[in-house]
Amino acid sequence: DKGDFNLFHGPSHVLPQRSRCPMVVTMLDLIFIRYPNYFRLWDRNYYRYIFRKSAHRADHIISISSATKADLVNYFGVPEEKISVIHPAFDDIFVPQSAERLDQIRTRYRLPQTYLLYVGTIEPRKNILRTAQAFNGLIDAAAIPPDAEFLIVGSKGWFYDDILNGIRALKHRDRIRLMGPIYAEDLAGVYQSAQAMAYPSEFEGFGYPVIEAMRLGTPVLTGNISSLPEAGGDAALLVDPTSVDEIAAGIRQLLTDETFRQGCIARGHQHAATFSPAKMAAQTMDVYRRFSR
Repeated sequence: DKGDFNLFHGPSHVLPQRSRCPMVVTMLDLIFIRYPNYFRLWDRNYYRYIFRKSAHRADHIISISSATKADLVNYFGVPEEKISVIHPAFDDIFVPQSAERLDQIRTRYRLPQTYLLYVGTIEPRKNILRTAQAFNGLIDAAAIPPDAEFLIVGSKGWFYDDILNGIRALKHRDRIRLMGPIYAEDLAGVYQSAQAMAYPSEFEGFGYPVIEAMRLGTPVLTGNISSLPEAGGDAALLVDPTSVDEIAAGIRQLLTDETFRQGCIARGHQHAATFSPAKMAAQTMDVYRRFSR
């Protein structure tokens, strides 16, 4: 374009071939390097080429987590000083719903009185099958409330067949429900009504559902690797996402220890309050001021 611009911002990994003004790029994650088996060879090679090129062409990089920043440094050789970590914020739609609205949401989705929640895409790295196996084992051991269910909210991603087949093979599959995607205020209400959320993902650029749940007063179990400790702070119960036993122990604690659960809720409210659209915007504007022409 022949226009006179002060700055170009590529919000998702990609920059143009040429620019007459300084360029900033946002990098979300390098999952295609971390988990290459989830991508076709052509896609892996393309992403590696285009992401690396954008990272080196940019005048500055915004990373959504320190974990992604570390990957950019380690895998692409980007200097640390070229990267600013700006954590994302929750959508304003995630605010507590009224009691009347919660009753409507419970009726619409046939929500049980007691449930563990997962929100996100259905794909292997999200650890849904291990979570379902942990939940199934807790029912077998009569270690959680007898009416508890596990609700899985989200769309199918890639390689989901093994997950669904694994859930179908579980003894207590009738207590595990695939809800499909739920949006906006309805999703806020589903978060708010849950006793706990399990999100023991193996890898995330950030992990939005963690702070969404905390904002709505739902305690969170999540992975102790990748960016998830950043998202969870001191409020989340961190577990080894590769261990069914650790996931099960965490779920049991959140569903049976009310004192611990209330502590997680209180810390979660405080932690979630540190993420805001205004803060994210102010930090982004600071980058713009520093690098605009």
